[in-house]
Amino acid sequence: LRESAVEERHPSRVLTVSSSLYRTASRYANGKLEPGIDLHDLQCERKRYALFEQYAQSKLANVMFALELGRRERERRENREEWVVRESNSNGDEEKTEDDDDGP
Repeated sequence: LRESAVEERHPSRVLTVSSSLYRTASRYANGKLEPGIDLHDLQCERKRYALFEQYAQSKLANVMFALELGRRERERRENREEWVVRESNSNGDEEKTEDDDDGP
């Protein structure tokens, strides 16, 4: 994405959608539950599948991706490289649509 944007001289935008539930993402490490993503069992092959736990971990991954992308682009800008990707992180929980006002 970045290379093609530089070649075509088109700024790009990456929008990452997350949820406030990312704050509840947790994993077991050393026999204790701690915040984070279980990178050793992403497909729930060794643990039971829990919908909201997996959803929270996927949203945390989105937040981490957006933060890292922003960090790398700021680093490029500080090194006077062309800055072509702008990152955004949207919390889907707070998105409001026209349908939200219709009521039941």
